[in-house]
Amino acid sequence: ITPKQIAEFERSQAARNAICLFGQLSGAHCLDMTQANYTLTRDFLLLQISIDNANRAGALANMKMGELNSAVKHDDEYVVHVSDQKTFTTHGPARIILSPKLYSWMAIFVREARSKVAGTTANPNSNVFLTWNGEPMVSSQINKAIISVWKKAQVDGNPSSTLLRKSAVSRVHTASESNEARGNLADLMAHNLQTANKYYRLQKKSKSSVQASKQLRSIMREHTSVSPSPSASEAVVPKTSRGSWNEDKEALIKTVFKDEIEHKTITLATVKTKISDHPKLREEDPKRVLDKVRAQWRFSKSPPEPQCLPSEVETLEQRVERAFQAESETASEIIPPTSVSGSVRNVFTATELDRLQKLFRNMIEKSYPISKPQIKMILEKEDWGVEMLKKVSLDTIVNRLKYERRQNRASKMSKQ
Repeated sequence: ITPKQIAEFERSQAARNAICLFGQLSGAHCLDMTQANYTLTRDFLLLQISIDNANRAGALANMKMGELNSAVKHDDEYVVHVSDQKTFTTHGPARIILSPKLYSWMAIFVREARSKVAGTTANPNSNVFLTWNGEPMVSSQINKAIISVWKKAQVDGNPSSTLLRKSAVSRVHTASESNEARGNLADLMAHNLQTANKYYRLQKKSKSSVQASKQLRSIMREHTSVSPSPSASEAVVPKTSRGSWNEDKEALIKTVFKDEIEHKTITLATVKTKISDHPKLREEDPKRVLDKVRAQWRFSKSPPEPQCLPSEVETLEQRVERAFQAESETASEIIPPTSVSGSVRNVFTATELDRLQKLFRNMIEKSYPISKPQIKMILEKEDWGVEMLKKVSLDTIVNRLKYERRQNRASKMSKQ
């Protein structure tokens, strides 16, 4: 993977969309967390961390919430120590270095995106990076996630953690004759003992890992200096004033580009013309302003259009039918939509129904994904749940939960 390819990725629309999502999530907290938004932010972070650290996929897969929350600050960088990694016996924990911007994005991801995944907990021993179904990711899934966001950016190549590690070694050894720089890289990458003795020195210092990450961040993007170079995350955006938009500036953008936002159309030429003589916007980067204007309709939370407009006033039966249609469209990728017969509804006792409704309240009332593996895992933790799985099939329980969700939605609509 070359610096040119990395630059293409960081200028891509996929990367810009991820950054806009972080901005939206850190602001009004009103953005719906869909599977597409979750995977985009997660995969973007995985790739950025891998570029900066050249770490093994296992270190990211096994990073725990407690380890992230206990990150140590060194020279404005944050060092996360991951104990569950391949070379722990010879090198100790892996060191994941996060720039200030990348660390802030990680905090937003954990607070606003990860927390919306079904079954998520803040347990210190739970994994940071999860699948959309709430399961811990493994090394192969980390590499698939990296490839996925790379393909969304439409950049040539097939990156993986291994390829990024090889590229890092090649770039550092070509760009620097310093044994110290090569040794720092060995510390950061946690090479095994034989490799470390053959090519580098064997030291385990967080400070050397920080220096190596800064150097790698620079070299992988063809910057000539180490200390003044922007962070991996900051390199995605223009060098001018890339700080967060304050409320006054954002309100000004909405006023100046009111017509464009209403019609959902804008060009770079229009932006340049409007800000060229504006006293408060003429110093802004036109591309950054363009992205901000587009974000007003791309990531705004607009009310969904009704699936069928009633001619007069809907009856309760019509509302239930419309809710059933919405359920089929949104959940069919996880569990095929099925009907619930009277025999299915009567197979559970009143006590069992009460327990199911309480245990799976998030799936019924908050539209969390109805996932078979997740349901089975949760039930197996309860004694009565194990007995229920022996009594009825998992499909029967799934159908009951879907029925309860439709009833819950119909009840809410009837009260409106």
